[in-house]
Amino acid sequence: MFSALPCRKPISALHHHIPYALSQRAGFGAEKGRVMALKMNAEELMTFLEEVFPRVKGEFTLMELGPDSLRLRLNVNESHLRPGGTVSGPAMFALADCAFYVLLLARVGRQALAVTTGCSIDFMRKPRPAPLFAQARMLKLGQVLAVGDVLLFSGTDSRPVARASLTYSIPPERKTGIKHHGD
Repeated sequence: MFSALPCRKPISALHHHIPYALSQRAGFGAEKGRVMALKMNAEELMTFLEEVFPRVKGEFTLMELGPDSLRLRLNVNESHLRPGGTVSGPAMFALADCAFYVLLLARVGRQALAVTTGCSIDFMRKPRPAPLFAQARMLKLGQVLAVGDVLLFSGTDSRPVARASLTYSIPPERKTGIKHHGD
């Protein structure tokens, strides 16, 4: 998906080394040259997430939020580890899925019924038992579907431990007169 890029300058806002030129490619940043406004801020997002999924309270920390990207941390504890002292695949999947869900909510508002319709994840290296970070980006936001990708990083290592591609279905506005998409 990504070709080799000659420019390896890291994006200053990120703690991980993602090529600067990658951030300038189509799909990263404003759609069609427009900066899209966020419907929810970081505090509203985390409060809403904990309302609709109470079991995740304290599991995640939203580190950075922009119109088309975010950085989310999984606060790794013993329940996330598998034998051998590494973070489990289900914990990494949960981080990738949650990161893209939160990014989608930031753009469309309080949509608890937005659901994952597709996810492919590649586990590339064994993460150590340290906080995991997800760098999610919105590639396309349509009326019905949202498509994005997520890179996962372990601790301070700049090499990704996993990458995921996700598609979400956005529920249609209901005929009841209650606006659900975009509030």
